[in-house]
Formats: sequence, C-alpha cells, structure tokens
Amino acid sequence: MISGSPRRLAFHIVVVLAAALVLWTGDPDRLMTVLAGVVIAFNLVGVVRELLPRSNPAAD
Repeated sequence: MISGSPRRLAFHIVVVLAAALVLWTGDPDRLMTVLAGVVIAFNLVGVVRELLPRSNPAAD
C-alpha cells in the first residue's frame, strides 16, 4: 500500500497532470514550458517518495 499520505500523493499527481497539460499546449520557446518541466520533475520525485516504504514513519 501507499507508505505516505494519500492526500499528498494525490496532490503531486494533480500537479504533474496540470504541468503536463501546460507542456502539451505550450510553445517550446516559452518560459512557462521550462517551468512546467521543472514542476513535473520535482513532483514526480514527490510521487516516488510517497510510494516508497519509509524506514521511520514518525519522522514526518
């Protein structure tokens, strides 16, 4: 099962989908496209962190 918070996992997934929509509809030369890529990268890390088992669940 999910080792982290389902609410945080859902947040990261929604942010990744929203940023992917910006990438899909955006112009590759725009700053928003680069920022959307950065947002996707950071939030995919968040998704992975929420899915990985935690060694100390009380550390949050």
